[in-house]
Amino acid sequence: MKIEQGWVRAVPPPVSDSVVYMTLVNSSEQTLRLTGASTPIAESAVLMITTRKELNGQEIVGMRMVDQLTIPAHGQLTLAPDGDHLMLMKLKEHPRPGDKVRLTLHFEPGLKELAIELPVAVNKP
Repeated sequence: MKIEQGWVRAVPPPVSDSVVYMTLVNSSEQTLRLTGASTPIAESAVLMITTRKELNGQEIVGMRMVDQLTIPAHGQLTLAPDGDHLMLMKLKEHPRPGDKVRLTLHFEPGLKELAIELPVAVNKP
């Protein structure tokens, strides 16, 4: 598994949640599932998908928590603004732009983990 273009959104202290974006590249022969993450800066990390529906001619955009996201064999999964993403809930600290955040990503099958560090930015670095 390779991580590309990963970053954590900087948020001001009154905001309790942040978000992580990245592209996960799976070069293996096996489909993998991202089942979660952990970080010392937040109480929890939650996988979210972006939902869209039409109501009275208006597009309503929302998000919904999921248990896993799939990374196909020889494929990729992109977590991006206005798309699927990883929420950091109940921040214990607020890293500033230029800081780095340690994350451990959890994968199935096999209870695999990948420890990474991502830069903090206000917008995509």
